[in-house]
Amino acid sequence: MKKILIKVSGNVNDNKVFLDFVDEKSKKDKIVIICGAGTQINKALIKEGYKINFGKQGRIIKSLKENEITQKILEEEKKKLKKKLNNKIYVKTPLIKIDSIECNINADKLVKTYYLGFDEIHVFTLKKRIKSKEEIFKNYSKVKIIGV
Repeated sequence: MKKILIKVSGNVNDNKVFLDFVDEKSKKDKIVIICGAGTQINKALIKEGYKINFGKQGRIIKSLKENEITQKILEEEKKKLKKKLNNKIYVKTPLIKIDSIECNINADKLVKTYYLGFDEIHVFTLKKRIKSKEEIFKNYSKVKIIGV
């Protein structure tokens, strides 16, 4: 049994290619999915009047309210994805916890963090983002980018 990590963009988590891939892989392997939601988070933050800024580590969250919005969107996406997968697959949001402090982390960076623990890693994204994802993971040979 292989350990397989799949990172899925919030823009493609209902795509048939992605869902079929997960279904097939889960028949014989242990699957963990990191669900992204960058587009949804940006829309929610803008709707609430926040300006979106990015730094070297990803989206910059400056306030408690921005953090709450971000975590709410991620949890909603996680619930939707778990429902689509009939709650059979472990789905993780891109948060890390230190003691009682939860920290947002860019989902691509979380893939790199978990890299050594998995036999296969697949990143599902929009076709237009394939090149940028290939650049992000160029030194991570196990990572396979799948554009849908």
